[in-house]
Amino acid sequence: MTWFDTENGQRLLDAEEAILCDFLEDKFGYFSLQTNYIGRNLLKNTRMVHHLLIDGPERNVTCNFNQLPFDSDSIDLIISPHQLECNGDINSLFSELFRVAIPGGRVAIFSFNPYSFAGLRSIACFDNYTPWNSKFISLSFAQKKLKDAGFTIEEGRMIDYQPLFSGQSFSNRIFEDIGARWLPLFANVYFIVARKDVVGVTPLRPKWNKIATGRALTNKLKTIDD
Repeated sequence: MTWFDTENGQRLLDAEEAILCDFLEDKFGYFSLQTNYIGRNLLKNTRMVHHLLIDGPERNVTCNFNQLPFDSDSIDLIISPHQLECNGDINSLFSELFRVAIPGGRVAIFSFNPYSFAGLRSIACFDNYTPWNSKFISLSFAQKKLKDAGFTIEEGRMIDYQPLFSGQSFSNRIFEDIGARWLPLFANVYFIVARKDVVGVTPLRPKWNKIATGRALTNKLKTIDD
């Protein structure tokens, strides 16, 4: 059991999933990837044909987060929920996500904001378990690193202003109203959508073999002679 399995954790995941569903409403493609498992398969809400998970009970790919076993320019959509807190090498992670994303492909990221109730808990409470023993990265720093990797920031949003000091469900509309109006940058979680833009490049769909349990078999991009 993790903190995300608590009442408060589930409430936060509900809020994140609702925002993700809105984002995915008009997104289509062939291959989607979820890089981290936080108790939910977030790919089930996508309209992508194939779902790739590298963590959790539905995992169908086994790999290192920073060395993905996929061809370059092969993944339409990547969802990375709270992966930044667990990764010690953000530069390598973003470079790898940029490599495997197709031109025009998107990366959707959820991460805890260090300047929030969540950040205060990670500093003051000394909880020695995930996610509170992790290093939180600011929205501006994450955006800068995404741009350095080659991405264009398409969307950024702040989520949830509720105290997170307990696992019990707590939700007060006053916190949301005050936070959204007066302290918009102090939400517990931020949501970023980054797009891979490559000038003058048209994405070619890779030919994939069936994904076997525990590994992904990828073929080289099919050459179009026409």
